[in-house]
Amino acid sequence: MPLPLLGNASTFAGGAVASEPRTASVARETLAAGGSAADAMTVAFFTAAVTYPAGIGLGGGGICLYYDAASNSEHELDFPLAPGSGGVAVPAAVRAMAALHSRFGKLPWAQMISPAEQLARFGHPISRALAARLAGEGDRLRASATLATRFLRPDGSPKREADLLQQVELAASLAQLRTRGAGDLHGGGLGRLLAESAQAQGLPLTLEQLRGQRVEWRKPRELKFGNTLVAVPAAEETGGGVLAAMLDALRKTERTGPPAAVAQAMGAVYRGQGPTGLGGDGAIITADPSGSVAACAFSMGTAFGIAEEGSGTGILLAAGTATGSQGLAPMLGYNKFTKQAFYASVGSGGGVAPAANALVAIEVLERGRPLAEAIDRPRLWWLGEGDELWFEAGLANADLAAFPRRRQVPFLGEVQALWCSDGLRRAADSCRLVSDRRGFGLALGDEF
Repeated sequence: MPLPLLGNASTFAGGAVASEPRTASVARETLAAGGSAADAMTVAFFTAAVTYPAGIGLGGGGICLYYDAASNSEHELDFPLAPGSGGVAVPAAVRAMAALHSRFGKLPWAQMISPAEQLARFGHPISRALAARLAGEGDRLRASATLATRFLRPDGSPKREADLLQQVELAASLAQLRTRGAGDLHGGGLGRLLAESAQAQGLPLTLEQLRGQRVEWRKPRELKFGNTLVAVPAAEETGGGVLAAMLDALRKTERTGPPAAVAQAMGAVYRGQGPTGLGGDGAIITADPSGSVAACAFSMGTAFGIAEEGSGTGILLAAGTATGSQGLAPMLGYNKFTKQAFYASVGSGGGVAPAANALVAIEVLERGRPLAEAIDRPRLWWLGEGDELWFEAGLANADLAAFPRRRQVPFLGEVQALWCSDGLRRAADSCRLVSDRRGFGLALGDEF
């Protein structure tokens, strides 16, 4: 039976939410064409590598959680930023997306890359999400002649929303991945070109490192929320441990969750850890009509990675910092008895991401707050005794009087989330997908 054409679905065709709007749009089109959540995530990743290189790229890493409705099983795919020598991470995300697509995908591999290749080759108007990230990175991008030409205006200022972004060399690299497979970056011609061009620029990336890069499937850590199980990453390199500890600590606070109690719970978890991650990340969630859900957090280590690329490839190289993956902490909620997923969320914004994600999840799963309202609530962040408490507008100073050192900041992370009160597979019309209004992402679906 032929797959439906784009836009031809007459029933629930799934949904997508992402840190960058065009990413969500392409993922949603893939779902409407009969793709699985894994297909939609794969095509979203490659699209974001073109439209949101500040946090997602072919040179980066990340972590994914996947609930497979057919087998009623949960999976974790680890591909954290592997610190190479000289602060350059060994690319892992392309191999990870190939693994995800191979295991749970339905559509052809070439179809996963074609949309991104076209956007890179012919150019696209910069989204508000990317423009916001470019605005603060002008000095770093200016230091690279190649990136300055690509991301800056003729007067040297960062490109703005709706300015054209064309990436012909990246399009050529995507074409090689489309025709030769992901292995071409890990030992083939594309990998050789990337390694040689990086070394010519004094960046220590070798073909042997690319060949040796591995991704790992494992079982995620599970937490119980009544009849619902919540999966968080088990990988030590990620923020899964912090997220699990935050969820546990917040569940023990008073049910109303007063700011002072929340801060104390947070400080007990973060105490002694110091800042983690620097915010070069992005989030994507996809859900298909069968009830499968993918939730992925991606990272370039810092915004736009090291702000250098392999000459001739268009591939930005990620920063291989020891803390680059510690803010990556997606979540999935599901019920094994009813065999369906209920919840997914992914935080972004560096070290604050696990805390932001936990705050939203507690409000929805424990306190029954509507998803949009839970995401909109003002947040705080505290690393424990001796550190300054950060808080967003909307939290009254009187509520935080116990913290003499405090500072209001514009925002503390972004959260993209899916909540289906009656289950995704049986009652898709109960689902809501929400993109955090602190950023400029997009949520798309039939009933959302």
